Amino acid sequence: MKKNLFAFVSPDRLFSSLRFAVLLLAVLLLPLVAHAFSLPWTCGFEGGNLGSCNLSSLNGNNTDYTSTAAAHTGNYGYRITDDAGWNVGTGGFYGALDNATSDFYVRWYMRASTSLQMGQYMKLITLFTGGTETIYNITNSSFFLEPGPGGNFNTGSGWDSIMGSANGDGQWHCYELHATVSGTQEWWVDGVSVGSTTGASLGISSWSGSVIEFGTNQDIPAGGTVDWDDIAMATTGPIGPLPGGKTPAVSTETPNAPTLK
Repeated sequence: MKKNLFAFVSPDRLFSSLRFAVLLLAVLLLPLVAHAFSLPWTCGFEGGNLGSCNLSSLNGNNTDYTSTAAAHTGNYGYRITDDAGWNVGTGGFYGALDNATSDFYVRWYMRASTSLQMGQYMKLITLFTGGTETIYNITNSSFFLEPGPGGNFNTGSGWDSIMGSANGDGQWHCYELHATVSGTQEWWVDGVSVGSTTGASLGISSWSGSVIEFGTNQDIPAGGTVDWDDIAMATTGPIGPLPGGKTPAVSTETPNAPTLK
């Protein structure tokens, strides 16, 4: 005679076990769930934390934080500490695109400390859509796209031409990317076009629910800090620099004490 395996399990006990399993699964998946935002979207970190911008931290070492020392405008910016080596002490922050789009512009201000030296690359923007990863890097000589099936695109103008050398210049610069899934990719630095192409198709139909990461990792011989502020994303553009252009404020090498994440 077959035994009923649930004969001695009360409904209340079975329900409690199932509820525990659901809660455990939710906890395990929590790091994979990104805050979502709709376009157009702006983030100046003025809430003093990433959550106020619907963003989350990629750094588990508490070396990245909102800080008054990292502000381009207003009271706060976000400081990322990039250590020397390949993917050492990586950080950055991320969110998710709430609405589907096949075309977007993203503009931000970024400042690299003079101690930081460019090596192989630094990731600026990374998008995850299903199984497709699209990476917009900067190298010494170019902005470099890794779109998987669509082929690579180099601008021919990169870190060294912006900074004047392989080291950061401690100055704020305005970066803007125009990204499309169909092939058009454009870059501006401080309001000036530095390269474009119409032939870098990404092999996807749209960014829908895609996770977008900012400043995730690097391969550099000498580390330092990279400050981010005044981010804006839209489906029309270019967005362009803020009125008055960039602020020539020199980066501090010693960061302030961390405030809110």
